Amino acid sequence: MSIILHGSFQGTNFGDTLFLKVFSDYLRKNHLFDEIYATNCSKYAARYCNVKRISKYKALRLNFPIIFCGGGYLGEPPCNKFKWHIRLWKRHLSFGIMVAILNIPYSVLGVGFGPLSFFWTRFPSIYFLKKAHFCALRDAESISILKKYSKECFCIQVADVILSSTADYLHSIAKNQKVIQNFQNTTFLLHVPGDDNDRKIRKVICDIILKLTASKKNINIVVASDYGINKNHDFFEWIPNNLSYVKKVEYKDPSSLLHELINADYILTTKLHVGICSAVLEKKVLSFPKHAKTARLYKQLSRTDVCFPMNELTKEKTERLLFNFINNDIQALKISSEIKVRANKNWELLDSFISQLKEK
Repeated sequence: MSIILHGSFQGTNFGDTLFLKVFSDYLRKNHLFDEIYATNCSKYAARYCNVKRISKYKALRLNFPIIFCGGGYLGEPPCNKFKWHIRLWKRHLSFGIMVAILNIPYSVLGVGFGPLSFFWTRFPSIYFLKKAHFCALRDAESISILKKYSKECFCIQVADVILSSTADYLHSIAKNQKVIQNFQNTTFLLHVPGDDNDRKIRKVICDIILKLTASKKNINIVVASDYGINKNHDFFEWIPNNLSYVKKVEYKDPSSLLHELINADYILTTKLHVGICSAVLEKKVLSFPKHAKTARLYKQLSRTDVCFPMNELTKEKTERLLFNFINNDIQALKISSEIKVRANKNWELLDSFISQLKEK
């Protein structure tokens, strides 16, 4: 028997590629499948995660069981919503609906849900979740939104599956990188990707970081991204090249970024899975998220004290937050045993799903 994984694997994004790797690694270690396939998958992601690409059309014909892996692909972003909903249909919903109609066995594990502003994606998404063998959503907000949309659709609350990882596992992914801690210097990792809508405030963030660290000794700054191989990110351009204490690191794959996270002492990020991996590694983090799904994480970790939505930032507030972040010994992120149990529930459901398939 073979199995198919589906998610947002079409690009080079750190979090989504890591989802594919985490799920494929688990299946390889704990279950014997003839092949592990992935739909909606780039050549890059398939090669990195050692899975086989398969078209959605062929996946429907083969009738192999399907795992809809974690990711935020069922929850809209704060802007460009109409375009995003069209893409949701193209990449995920059309496939998911056909899987449900054809009675192909499938489970939805660790996915974020909602909000969905348009009925033409909301109702099909509810139908898709309702028909799943197991439906597990990754936070309380997702469950709450689903209940608001449909009282008949039952889903289990879990946590993001990557929160089930151990620091040793993340170190193992970074094994092809040489990880050396510099105990003499404090390393700040600066990770502030975004788009033109938040460009101004992100530029302010970079300027303030440079201003606050310019006179300090024994500080290193690493500027990093979580997507876009060989892409020139705008925030890379805002940092001068002639500063001896600054290193710019282009994104290559999850291994290279995890290497930088492991070496960092303080991490400033706008994205979800850089924050999640930082929590697994118990790093000191300040989050300036754009997407509501990222704010949900820090609420789940009971650390809203280090999470401030980007659209609420002013120059004065940003300077105050960054000054405290750089100068105060803030508490590192930690994952509670309750969250670990919720995250590991994904694997229990996956094991149960596969066991029931084998019994048929």
